[in-house]
Amino acid sequence: VKAVLALNVLRDQLDRYGEIDKTAKFIESAGEKAEVFVFNSQDPLLAKAAERLDAGKAKINSFGVVNKLTSKIQNEQNMFSKTAETAKKANFSLADVVEKHNQQQIILDCRGEELRTTLKLEGLHNALNATAVCALLADIEPVEYAKMFVAINTMHAPFGRGEMLELNNKMVTVALVKNPSGYTHNLETFVQN
Repeated sequence: VKAVLALNVLRDQLDRYGEIDKTAKFIESAGEKAEVFVFNSQDPLLAKAAERLDAGKAKINSFGVVNKLTSKIQNEQNMFSKTAETAKKANFSLADVVEKHNQQQIILDCRGEELRTTLKLEGLHNALNATAVCALLADIEPVEYAKMFVAINTMHAPFGRGEMLELNNKMVTVALVKNPSGYTHNLETFVQN
């Protein structure tokens, strides 16, 4: 199965692809060649790309957050524009997140079915990524959600992405920052908590 999972279009991609509109066009172009296109409904550029792809051959699916978490999601439009668009309801939504002891309890609304799991990574962005994975896997091959969560539950932070290291008998968190959105999320996750 040829699948495209479109997480976001942010300014950290400018050095590779140019302006964010151009980056969105590249993602849309990849979607035209895919059988499955899963996109972040909170990202206006990706939502527009999905609308244009809707008439094509790809099966379209979306992930996002419920209304009460919308203000915690950063994208280019709500960070730098005075007019924000309202995201359409996603097929797979992050319904709730409770951070506790360097992990998260997450609740997902998966096409109307409520599912709960533990994620051994901190940060709303990681919970949203887990939601994206569920949306993608559900369209690639029918699989029980419980089996998906087994894999998600065993994931650990990769190098520099919220990784915790012991240094001189103190725990230090290493967090990668590439754009204003990521910087904001890392401050909220690792400094303000």
